[in-house]
Amino acid sequence: MKIIQLNTCDIDGGAARSAYRLHRGLVEIGQDSQLLTLSKQSCDETVILLRPQSLMVGHDDKGYLDLIQESYINANRTSLSNTLFSLSYPGVDLTQLSSVLMADIINLHWIAYFQSPVTLKKLLDLGKPIVWTLHDMWAFTGGCHYSSGCNQYQQDCSICPQLASDSFGLASALLKDKLELLNQKNLTIVTPSQWLAELARKSQLFRNNRIEVIPYSLETDTFFPWPKEQSKLSLGIPTDTFTVLIGAADGNEKRKGFKELLEALQFCAENIHFTKLLQAEQFKLLCFGVPNRQLESLDIPVISFGKITSDRDLSLIYAAADIFVLPSLEDNLPNTMLEAMSCGTPIIAFNTGGMPDIIQHDITGKLVSVIDPQKMAEAILECIHNRLLCKTMGEKCRQKMERDHSLAIQAQNYLNLYKDLLLISPASKGKVYPILNEPSQTLAVPIDGARGSNFENIFLRIVLSLTQAHLNSLRNQLHEMEAEIERSKDRIKAMETSKFWQLRHFWILFKQAVGLQNQE
Repeated sequence: MKIIQLNTCDIDGGAARSAYRLHRGLVEIGQDSQLLTLSKQSCDETVILLRPQSLMVGHDDKGYLDLIQESYINANRTSLSNTLFSLSYPGVDLTQLSSVLMADIINLHWIAYFQSPVTLKKLLDLGKPIVWTLHDMWAFTGGCHYSSGCNQYQQDCSICPQLASDSFGLASALLKDKLELLNQKNLTIVTPSQWLAELARKSQLFRNNRIEVIPYSLETDTFFPWPKEQSKLSLGIPTDTFTVLIGAADGNEKRKGFKELLEALQFCAENIHFTKLLQAEQFKLLCFGVPNRQLESLDIPVISFGKITSDRDLSLIYAAADIFVLPSLEDNLPNTMLEAMSCGTPIIAFNTGGMPDIIQHDITGKLVSVIDPQKMAEAILECIHNRLLCKTMGEKCRQKMERDHSLAIQAQNYLNLYKDLLLISPASKGKVYPILNEPSQTLAVPIDGARGSNFENIFLRIVLSLTQAHLNSLRNQLHEMEAEIERSKDRIKAMETSKFWQLRHFWILFKQAVGLQNQE
C-alpha cells in the first residue's frame, strides 16, 4: 500500500514526533510510507522535504497575510490564551506530485502553515480516501489550536474570545471557508484521545464525518526503564532523593498549567514532612524544556536540563524521576506522558483532555479530579509518603506502554483503517497518473494563494484597516520625533547659553588672575 503522510515538520514538536512515529511504524511493518514536510531535521530517506516556490500568478499576497497574522491575530490576543492561533492561508499545492497522485491513502497531520482549505479541497478532489489525524483543535475551529473552553466552533466561531477585537469576523470567515470547502465524504478523522474525538463530533465541521480514536505510539525500546538508582546517580542526584519531574516545550503557555503547578508546590512547601525533606536536601525538582519564568521564585532546589535533543538522555531523565507531574489544563495526549510511563515513571495529572485515557488512578498514576492546585499538592505528597506505591505504579506504566503503545500496534491499527476505507471508497482505483521524474529527497512545490470566498470578502478590508492603523502609528511617531527635535533644539540652545556664560565667567576670572600677576 502506498501511503503519504503530511506534517509541517518531521520531528520538531509533539505533533511532528507523533506523525513521524506513525510513519516509522508503518515502514517497519512493511508498508510503503512517505512523510512530506516543509521542515526536515531527521536524516530519514523516507522523509521528503518540500520547498515551496513563489506564489501562483495573481495571488502574491504573502506579505499581507503575514501582516494579518502578526497584527490582526498575534498582537490582538486576549489574556484568555497564549496558545497558537494561526491563519489558514496560503497553502502548498501537492496535487501535481506523482507520489501524491499514486498514493492509495493520504494521511494529514498537523498542517498549519502548510495546507489551506483551498489546497485541502484539491487533495479531496483527487477522490482518494483521506485521513486527518488531529493533534489539536485547529482543523475544526476558526484559527485557535485550543479553544480554552470556548465552544463557538460548534456554531460559527463568531465573537472569538481569544481576539481582543475581531470587527471583520475573521475567525468566523475562516471556519465558514472550511465548512464550504471540506465537506466531502472521503475525509475520515482520527484522534489520539477520546476527549478530542468528542470535541470533533460536536464541531460544526466534522459532526457528520467518520471519527475514529487511535492512540499515539512511541519507541518502547528507546524509552525504557533504566534502574532508578543508577539513573539518579548518572545525573549526580543522591539515590535517597525524591525527584519530581516536569517538562514542556514552553512552560509559559497558559494551558500547560505551570501556574497551577507552582501553586501546588507552594502548598507542598507548607507540609512539615516536605519541609524536612528540603532541609535534609532529599528533594529535587527536575525540569526539561523551557521552564516557567516563575520557577525561580520557588524556594525549592531545581535541576534544569534545558531542551533535550537526545532520546537516550531524555529517557534517562524520565527514569531518574520518582513521579512525572503533568499539570495541563487542556491537552490532547501529551507525548511526555507516554514517554515517562514507558520509562517506568508514574504520572500525576488533572483529569482533563486525554489523560484519563491512559492514567488509571493509583495504578499508573494519580488523576486529580478537579483543576485544583491544593488537590494536586495532596497527590504529590501522597507519592512522597508512599514510595513503594510509586515503584508499583511505575511497573504498571511500563507494562501498559509495551502492551498498548508500541509503534507496531499503532501502525497496524491505522493499516486496518486504511484497508477498510479502500474497500468502502476505492474512488482512485483504475485511474492512471503520469509518472514524473522527481528527486527522492527534495521536491519543489507551488504555493497556492487562492482564498476561500468568506475570507476573500474581508481580506482587503482587513489589510486596508491594518495599513491605515500602521500609517497613523507612523504619523504619530513622526510628530513625536519632530517634537523631540524641537525639544532637543531648546536643550541645545539652553546648553549653548549656559556654556557661553560659563566661558565668560572663566574669562573674567582669567583676566583677574592675569591682572594680579602683572601687579606682582
